[in-house]
Amino acid sequence: MSRYFLSCLLIVGVLLIGSGCSGNTVAPDVSDPQEPGPVIQQENETGHGCLGFYLLEIDTENQQINPVKLRTGEMHLNLTSVLNSTMGLSVAGVPSEHDPPNGIFTFDITLSHPFATKPQFSGFDVKGILITPGSLVIGPNVLADTDETQLLNADGYTRWWNPTEFTNPGIFGYTQGIYANSSASALTATVNPYKYFADLLVAVSPMTSVLDEPLTSDFGRGIFKAGSDNTRRYTIRFPMSPGPQVTYGYAIDCSWSAPSPNPPIELPDDFPIDANQPEAVYVSIEPIVNTLHYDSESSVGGGVLRLQIDVHDWQGQLAGNIHGEISAVRVYSPDLMSVGVDGIFQAEGPTKARYVADLTGLVHPTQAGEVLVVVRVQSAAGPWYTQSLGYPAPESNVSAWQTIMLDVPDPTCSVDTNTDWSDAVTLVPGTPVGDQVCLPDDGEDFFTFEYLPDFEVDGDVTLYCSDGLVTLGLYDSSHVLITEKNVINGSASIALDANLLPGDSCIRVSTTNPDQVAPYLLDLDAQFTNVLPDNPI
Repeated sequence: MSRYFLSCLLIVGVLLIGSGCSGNTVAPDVSDPQEPGPVIQQENETGHGCLGFYLLEIDTENQQINPVKLRTGEMHLNLTSVLNSTMGLSVAGVPSEHDPPNGIFTFDITLSHPFATKPQFSGFDVKGILITPGSLVIGPNVLADTDETQLLNADGYTRWWNPTEFTNPGIFGYTQGIYANSSASALTATVNPYKYFADLLVAVSPMTSVLDEPLTSDFGRGIFKAGSDNTRRYTIRFPMSPGPQVTYGYAIDCSWSAPSPNPPIELPDDFPIDANQPEAVYVSIEPIVNTLHYDSESSVGGGVLRLQIDVHDWQGQLAGNIHGEISAVRVYSPDLMSVGVDGIFQAEGPTKARYVADLTGLVHPTQAGEVLVVVRVQSAAGPWYTQSLGYPAPESNVSAWQTIMLDVPDPTCSVDTNTDWSDAVTLVPGTPVGDQVCLPDDGEDFFTFEYLPDFEVDGDVTLYCSDGLVTLGLYDSSHVLITEKNVINGSASIALDANLLPGDSCIRVSTTNPDQVAPYLLDLDAQFTNVLPDNPI
């Protein structure tokens, strides 16, 4: 039987971080009769904390996981006996979703709040963080690369409580039990994935369930109420060599601030918005254009990648200014580009701010397969990770992180349906079309767009392609060539102006390269303006 062990930091203590910014020190009445409970006073109202210690024994042969209490994990607050007697943890495998040959195992993990009669210790934005080895370097930060341990259904990523930077054991750092199979030095990722625990969520709920809930709802703001049991599903992919290589830690992060009145009467209303985390609560990434590819025969990679990034922030939502809570949105992908790219603010709605990032001309895949795209959203007004407490922590403003895994295909030649003028595909302004050309069977693709009488046209049509032997041609409605451009440095563009006659204009994309499949993106960026007078004479 092959057994692997996982050290696991869990909830409770994070809910016991008393706050005293206003001089009102708060401490939980949960002490052992023989052990007086300590009082903690913080300099700031909002805190992240980490307490509790468990061993998870994973039996990959029988596809089981069992929690075992560790009585030797010493806490800064010396609450070992309280934690051992009150912590709630249960883990159940989901065999129908296991895929052992590919190193994938799925578990439902339940956290139980132990203090049903202590509503003042309700927590917010509780995260079960999977801490892993990592080798993908982004500035001072390190994440697990695609061939390392991945939480495939992560709700987000966070820098909190990694053992490399939070080195002081206790509620303000990473703590490891003596029975864990790996040392803290093996857990090298400093930005790690998590699942989000809240009363409104069941095991497989999407984050939208929390984000769409009104702030004043009884289940708003991602609250984890005293006495609640909450379950989230983890699908973890371990690297194979030859079997699953299971090495990781587990921390629980929670935000909290003292309610008023204390104990609270209305939840979550009696807790200030500062009880929620200061950084963005959720970041989503959606590729709105993706033609990434890598041709293994010619060793040429390229493509267009445009991202839509939505950011949710509790404080910004309450103030009606989410964008104002964010100092930077930045996109990284070391496997695609050597620099980071800033996201550009586009618009804001009641619950989110939207950013876009156009990586055109910057992405250069060097091999086919999975690549990781990483987004960091830095808080504008949030505290530093040090929380002014003097414990080891990064000297940086807090940030929210998110990733998306994209597949870079190795294209193969296939014949499509628009290989003749009669089968031309209609182009719509503002809606790019991705396709490919290749010899000998699909060397040409044809498109058309309508230019009505009494209208003027302005703009251009642009072809993005990594193959310099591809040509963009503009034709009139009789298929007579007007002009053409060869791809240079990844693109070819033809201006549309008053010399273009009304009618059906046609576009031809063609290749002369007999050795390479040429994926491309065709973008009609044109505006048609009616110039017919409103009151003609």
